[in-house]
Amino acid sequence: MAGLNTQNFSGADALVTDLEKDVVSLRNGRLCLAEFRRKVTGTACALEASLRMDPVFMHASHLARAFTPSREKPVHSQLLSESKRYRIGLLGIHQQCPVPVHDHPGMISVVLLLDGQLHAPQYEIITERTGNMLVELASRTDKVLESGDIAIVMAETGSLHSLKPLERNAVCLTLQLSTGQGKGPRSWYFPKTPDQYSKNPTFWYRVPDKEICNGI
Repeated sequence: MAGLNTQNFSGADALVTDLEKDVVSLRNGRLCLAEFRRKVTGTACALEASLRMDPVFMHASHLARAFTPSREKPVHSQLLSESKRYRIGLLGIHQQCPVPVHDHPGMISVVLLLDGQLHAPQYEIITERTGNMLVELASRTDKVLESGDIAIVMAETGSLHSLKPLERNAVCLTLQLSTGQGKGPRSWYFPKTPDQYSKNPTFWYRVPDKEICNGI
């Protein structure tokens, strides 16, 4: 982002390092999922607090709130900081253009909702057919996020998710952490039945390596 004060990212590496340690602790059984969520929420909020001091970031957030989608730009996606270990971005999603169900291979994704309401269901694959191109998904969680809430996308919480704003644009801060495990092309999932948000297991078409929404 042009003009963003890089000093506001000076603590990002330390925050990501803490997150990486927490992930290891969770997977080794030294940290329960509830405590992990609490610590990740603190990490995401600390990052957001540092960015709020930058007027350029605040202006970008305003643009995301006012964003109107088009065929060429279905979401407002702004990369803020990137390294080999992580990506930090700002996301604006219009209620008429929700983000379809998708995965993040080899990554852990944290979504902090800054403004609006966001339906953020998470799923897991329970059956694969036809060379993994047709899968059966089951609902893992079915949360509606309010401002200040987070969603964590990883194997332990549901590795697939979608994002649907309610009433107005949703503005999110995203942190994607590379785990170095199972990295591959992203996939998007489209239901055989009309209701994408059904809580009941249903079969979905898996479409790998396709940029439906750039930057998600």
